[in-house]
Amino acid sequence: MRILDSLLMLTLAACCQLSFAEDKTVPFDDPISATQTTFDETITQPITIGPQRFRSVTGLAKYIEDKISTYFTQIEGATQYPELQAALAIADTKLLPPIENRLKTLLPDSIKVRLYPNGLEEVDNYSTPACGFACINIAINAYTTSPPAEALLYDTPDANITLARAVFSEAGQAMGVVVVHYPYELITESIKRLANTGIYTEFQQQASGEKNILQKHGNIRTRQGKATRIIRLKGTRWHLAVWTPGGVKIDEYEPPSIQWSRIALGIVVLIVGITLLILYKKKYPFSVKISKSD
Repeated sequence: MRILDSLLMLTLAACCQLSFAEDKTVPFDDPISATQTTFDETITQPITIGPQRFRSVTGLAKYIEDKISTYFTQIEGATQYPELQAALAIADTKLLPPIENRLKTLLPDSIKVRLYPNGLEEVDNYSTPACGFACINIAINAYTTSPPAEALLYDTPDANITLARAVFSEAGQAMGVVVVHYPYELITESIKRLANTGIYTEFQQQASGEKNILQKHGNIRTRQGKATRIIRLKGTRWHLAVWTPGGVKIDEYEPPSIQWSRIALGIVVLIVGITLLILYKKKYPFSVKISKSD
């Protein structure tokens, strides 16, 4: 009897816990979940998109922000390269190709490095990836600002991510600019690793007054009305636009997989509880007297 009583009490406690206990499920947009699945970000390692998946859009955003921040830090360090500064100081373009190749090996993930002496920025449509007017515009802007990362030629085989930083002398004189191109796969492959939670996500870029969709993920039928949330990526021209089913707020949204798992667990607990109750009544029958009030 004691064993059945104990089992019955445990079952009832489990039912109560499912119904009334505080939700311990990791929220969809919880920053903790964003740190549980990460890629190797060692600066000596190239981009490697492994079998891991991002559990949330914020996880994806943080990963890309960290990557871009690391790239900019490495490029700024490269602007202090003595041979680079010496070649740009005398504007000798013949000295630049070997230095470009050297920097390419020193900057992880880079696919091409371009060096331009101040005032000699020119379009290059013969190399891969090409450097058109948008690329040159980024290079020139680097003298007066810190231009954010931007995706260029994304509808072509030359699709890439372009970063640029100016090179200054100790006296503060602008000697030239370093333009570095990175694989477009940072965007395409990363968003593919976003877990399927029922949401729809667009990787968008705002540049030259236009908003362009670079990549999509999820069921487009979920895209109704305005985005539920816009997540801007620091150091870039990008943001992630997110739509949830029915427009439910991100912090309230719960992936369907979690909902179904709860339903299944509740059914199991209910069946076990009913079974124990039947066994209990069969083994220890009792009667309930109903007294009539006068």
